[in-house]
Amino acid sequence: MFPSTLTYGREGLDEKMAFYEKELGLDGKAFGRMVVTHPALLGLNVEDNVASKIAFFEDDLYLSREEMRVLVRRNPRILSASLEQKLEPSCTAIMEALDMDPVDVARMVLKAPGILLLDTERKLEPFWDWLGGAERDGGLGCTMAEVRAITRRCPSLCSRSLDALRERAAAIKSYLGVGAPALRIIVSRFPQVLSMDATTRLAELGACLERKIGMGQRQGTCPTPNPKPQP
Repeated sequence: MFPSTLTYGREGLDEKMAFYEKELGLDGKAFGRMVVTHPALLGLNVEDNVASKIAFFEDDLYLSREEMRVLVRRNPRILSASLEQKLEPSCTAIMEALDMDPVDVARMVLKAPGILLLDTERKLEPFWDWLGGAERDGGLGCTMAEVRAITRRCPSLCSRSLDALRERAAAIKSYLGVGAPALRIIVSRFPQVLSMDATTRLAELGACLERKIGMGQRQGTCPTPNPKPQP
């Protein structure tokens, strides 16, 4: 995929490995795993390109070196993204749209580093619009506080297909026999349900709701699914 890596000199590669070990505590083995995932790392200018991103995460998002090490190991593509055209604008867009502070964004980035690589207009904003959109227009009707909480708790949802999220929301409504208001409550409190795929997991969800928030047949808001009739 990156045949140009064969042209890199040994001395230059050794210098880059030394930089990553000094700045982020990454030994040769850890760095090698990152390169296998993202070979373009070998072509980055560490003194100018990578160092400026380390400074950004440290100064603007208040990440420690340990947290930065976790971040780049989870998604080394972060280091290849443009600081001025992608990372800084993405952080600003998230903070402004959801009224978050840098610490909130940092916590999200540690959970799902790829959120900073998503296109704001094509991916993030449509996701937020769907969460906060009116129920009559196919949205979930969440308040801004709920949209913020959902994104903070489960930022990986931002990268999912909006069509897939709509289908999952419809499946939850059908399986649990709930209306739009109850679905909004479920998603705002347990956003990870939108990533559930199997019916067995949805059955676990029904039991969880009974235990944690008292939604069940007694209240008429989130009935436990009826068992399938025996043949």
